[in-house]
Amino acid sequence: MKHVKEAVKMMGRDATSHEQPKGFMNSLKEKVNSFISSSPDSELVDMTFKEAEARASKVNDAQFLAELNDIEELPIMKKVVADTRAAALGHFKLLLKKYTKSLTNSALRIQTDHCVAQVSREVFSDEEQQLSELRKKFIVEINDLSSSPGHHS
Repeated sequence: MKHVKEAVKMMGRDATSHEQPKGFMNSLKEKVNSFISSSPDSELVDMTFKEAEARASKVNDAQFLAELNDIEELPIMKKVVADTRAAALGHFKLLLKKYTKSLTNSALRIQTDHCVAQVSREVFSDEEQQLSELRKKFIVEINDLSSSPGHHS
């Protein structure tokens, strides 16, 4: 809305009052020009922006961006639409960067945890294998001692 208010003020400064309205589009243009030429502090401007903000809060981002094509058909709105698209692109780039960083960190943490768990399993497996080998050796040595001549059980 900040960008819209600034754009409306700029259009008000550039509005020409000598144009004669012809047809719907020119009538609409005349109403826009009279609206934007009014005082920015007027009750009408405040009420209109409050109503616009209330309506805007009910429109999702995808719908808003899709409907910019309809608004862009009005020559007076081309710059506003271009600025809005640029602002949206900048906003979404920041969000994408933030979420990419967050997801990358999460993926790294998961991979690290997985690797640590794998190493722990391998270490435990190696220790079990070594203990098993030691048991076998111990049993073989006990059997050798018990079967050797002169050994009394």
